[in-house]
Amino acid sequence: MDQRPHERRGHVGARTALIHFRPAHKDDGEALAIMVRWANDPAIRHLFRPFTDQQHAARPKTLVSAASDLASAMESGRQMYFIELDGAVVGEVNLVMNPPHLHEPLGETAWFGIVIGEEEARGKGIGAEAIRFIEEVARGEGAIWAQIGVFEFNERARRLYENLGYHEIARKADATWWKGKLWTDIRMQKQLQVPQPT
Repeated sequence: MDQRPHERRGHVGARTALIHFRPAHKDDGEALAIMVRWANDPAIRHLFRPFTDQQHAARPKTLVSAASDLASAMESGRQMYFIELDGAVVGEVNLVMNPPHLHEPLGETAWFGIVIGEEEARGKGIGAEAIRFIEEVARGEGAIWAQIGVFEFNERARRLYENLGYHEIARKADATWWKGKLWTDIRMQKQLQVPQPT
């Protein structure tokens, strides 16, 4: 994993700004505390954390469990980047190559995850810039395809992915618990590059 910070100039609301992508480190206590806050935020946690039932949904994420999850994810090859705007962490984007939960991969495939955790950063184009950035990272890792999952109630994220060229390839029923019932995870895919002949 490239340990250098990256930046992209993008439109953030009505202005153009530099968005920084800083590689995550498992010993970054400040960033971990921010991730725990997002994981426990009732306004967004259901958008990126799958829950098995009401009890699971009620269980808070702790700093210890977040640190353990981050260390495990990084040891399994997940590349994570904190999204920074104006010096503050506003989100996180990540990828892992060829994980077992992919839906019928057609070749080298990256799985993406993204969270725009800070309310003031949502709906301003930062998510689109983060996906474009992580697609570049995935191409550098040799990914031909990218897949991402979105819970069926998250229409805003689904529209974003569609606008970026992703299309639905499958549905995984009963993937998460929210508002008293189980919901489907929609799997989406995009071709990132044409395979080179061997």
